[in-house]
Amino acid sequence: MYHQHKVTTQCSCSQRVQVSTVPQLPTQPKPEPTPQKVVEQKVVQIQKKTLETEIKGGETKCLPRHSFEDTFKVTYQTSNEFRAGTDGTFHLYLVDVDETGHISGDLIGPYPIKSEGSYLEKGTAHSQTYKTGHFENSPLFRGGAGALVIRKTTSAWYEMIADGWKPEMISIYFERNGEKFEKKFFFPKGEKEGWLSKNGFYVITAKGKFKYVEGSEKAEARHIVGASV
Repeated sequence: MYHQHKVTTQCSCSQRVQVSTVPQLPTQPKPEPTPQKVVEQKVVQIQKKTLETEIKGGETKCLPRHSFEDTFKVTYQTSNEFRAGTDGTFHLYLVDVDETGHISGDLIGPYPIKSEGSYLEKGTAHSQTYKTGHFENSPLFRGGAGALVIRKTTSAWYEMIADGWKPEMISIYFERNGEKFEKKFFFPKGEKEGWLSKNGFYVITAKGKFKYVEGSEKAEARHIVGASV
């Protein structure tokens, strides 16, 4: 059996204990914190260029310029004749004319023509951009349109006050895969010719022949396929 003994050690007073002191270096002031450069971040909004596109019913839609949908541009130039401008309602179609002088093939449209406000005023010109839809491969957009058909359907009384229109020129412009196509249709000059006055369908050929399709006031577009021009 083991016993624990408490051992006490006494130090003689005659003994001196040397304590070595370590010299302290002079304290250096703490460096002031370097102010951090504040970088102002700005959010930059990139605007996409758009094309104003008309769709059926007169509604306006914006399409990105790099849209997969093909578009074509139509320029409407109104004659400088007295009262040549209009506020009437018009729609455009692209057609072809066969060798016998009859409307044939596809009838592409209708494309609404702006006429309110400053549009279609005397001596003015404006351009509109339309979608080709599923007709993007049609030769009519590549300079193959033999004629244009314009339908006038003015019905509101306030439009009838000044609804007659006398165009001077309409051009069709189409660009695809680096190729550019433009075709212009010129209307008859003179004070009395080339007017779109009555409701119905009008035809202007690439050779400048202008005609109103008689009895077409209530006709549908498909009814004029085969009509002579």
